[in-house]
Amino acid sequence: MNLKLALAAAPATVVPVVTAYVVAERRHPKPMSPTWSFTLEGKARVKRAAETLDDIGVKPDLEVLEIGCGPGVILDAAAQRTTPGALHAVDVQPEMVARATKRLLDRGIADVDIRCADAAALPHPDDAFELVYMVTVIGEFPDPGAVLGEVRRVLRPGGVLAVTEEIFDPHYTRTPTVRRLCEAAGFRHLETKPGLLQQTTRFSV
Repeated sequence: MNLKLALAAAPATVVPVVTAYVVAERRHPKPMSPTWSFTLEGKARVKRAAETLDDIGVKPDLEVLEIGCGPGVILDAAAQRTTPGALHAVDVQPEMVARATKRLLDRGIADVDIRCADAAALPHPDDAFELVYMVTVIGEFPDPGAVLGEVRRVLRPGGVLAVTEEIFDPHYTRTPTVRRLCEAAGFRHLETKPGLLQQTTRFSV
């Protein structure tokens, strides 16, 4: 096959493979493998991190928790705008916790509390946070209701949950589904900030 024919055939080959992968991932929700975590550290996500945090509402003087921090791209950006000692994070995979910790330490940031923990059993006391956020992870939870129940427990009265979803993520969860899940868990919808590549929906308790 010559080069032109190979290039013409590529989409026909790639699309079914990608589609099958996405379907399989959504049938069996699970955290992204650390092997593929480099996809979370691309220039586009790093560049978009500040805008993402604006939509989420991260700012100084809030006690903040990130659920599913992965290799720490969003966490790194959040550390630049929170009060020292007020930023916390969890991830269920030790490899991701190690990568996020190294990423921050390489930038001289040592005051972020990063723990390896299941989001359905958060290692934090009741009413600990004013803001909890998750970026492209709600579709990875086998039991999102259990996770959202824990989020409600650790949020203070009047606290905010922010859920950001990116359309290219294999576990992408559409905004109506995010609303349905969160409202079923007792959250009240505040606003949805739409975007071409990602959407952030904020809720209160």
